[in-house]
Amino acid sequence: MKFMNIVVLGFIITLISLISCKKDNIQYSKFARIEITDAPIDDTNVKAVYVTISAIKLDGIAVDNFNSITVDLKSLQNGKTKLLTDTEIDLGNYKTMTLVLDYEKDDKGEYPGAYVLDEFANKHPLVTDNHEITLAYNYSVANANHINLLIDFDLRKAIVRAEKQNDNYDFANQGQLVSAIRLIDKDRTGTLQGNARNLIDNSGKTVVYVYKAGSYDPLAEQNVYSNKIEFGNAVTSAMVDGNGDYKINFLEEGDYIIEFALYDKDKSGKRYEFHGTYQQRHLSTLPNGVIKITPNNVTNVDLFLTGLQLI
Repeated sequence: MKFMNIVVLGFIITLISLISCKKDNIQYSKFARIEITDAPIDDTNVKAVYVTISAIKLDGIAVDNFNSITVDLKSLQNGKTKLLTDTEIDLGNYKTMTLVLDYEKDDKGEYPGAYVLDEFANKHPLVTDNHEITLAYNYSVANANHINLLIDFDLRKAIVRAEKQNDNYDFANQGQLVSAIRLIDKDRTGTLQGNARNLIDNSGKTVVYVYKAGSYDPLAEQNVYSNKIEFGNAVTSAMVDGNGDYKINFLEEGDYIIEFALYDKDKSGKRYEFHGTYQQRHLSTLPNGVIKITPNNVTNVDLFLTGLQLI
């Protein structure tokens, strides 16, 4: 009888040990929701901008079950987003996300995979030095049900004019392209909106640019890159509508300032070119013009646009 008890006890201990080992080897995971959005481009000849993403990597590891997808970035403005994937990933800390772009074919297998569609329905293929764009961003997948990651393209900085026959646009070089894309945790962002009443009569377009407080240098912003992308260090931007209303979505927590710029048509009447920046008079007290953004909150800033200053 004693012998039987010892055998049974040994079996139970062995079983518990096996269960414990199996439990220790479990890869706990949560879902990562990855979306994409876009900041506006100030070229009125651009009707659409398509990019094809063939894979997404997190810290160099490809996301499972991701299907190639072609997205019109220009349609994803003013807070609109498109879901790329809702996938299960391991818990832990991550440092990078890599976008693998397909320049040769779209998600239907047709050429090209990335292009600008102009107002005459002409396709201008987009390519750059590398098919992979790696974005540095520290994020943690912990006990929440989801982490909501948002890829924010800034087409104004990502695309440059090209002087090729029948091909007038290209992606910027690799360094500029990386700086034109933000990766953020959507659940930790806030919104800035308001009305900028223009006291100067003009027929141009007004763009609002957002900068981290203390980072705006008006002279340097005219020559940030060799191809002279104006306001190249801005975090993001938005168009001001005809009523003076503006809205900027998906700003990370922090201190910001805003600058308003006027664009008028050039001599050809086909393109808008930078004309100057506006002086501002805020309707509320903002020390040194600094605006504080907090997650999941809407911050309202109304102001008058008074004088126009050429840079």
